[in-house]
Amino acid sequence: APPVVASDDLEWSETDGTLHVRWNAADFPSLSVVHCGALRTTVGLRVTGGDVSLDTSALPNGGSFEFSVEGKLDGRCLAAPR
Repeated sequence: APPVVASDDLEWSETDGTLHVRWNAADFPSLSVVHCGALRTTVGLRVTGGDVSLDTSALPNGGSFEFSVEGKLDGRCLAAPR
């Protein structure tokens, strides 16, 4: 089964080369996603809306994702193995 990580503010899964992310857009309007492997690759930058699908088919296998949500006064970061 694909990995799924949930927190109070973010939930994600990756299936068939697509990363699906949902987050609390009311408190954190903006999301950025970085793939951390041999290189750091930005997958999504300042995405809005609370629900997004991002193409990960060109990324190398393995590594981890770093999710950053940004609010008006603060932000949170979640790192999760791929």
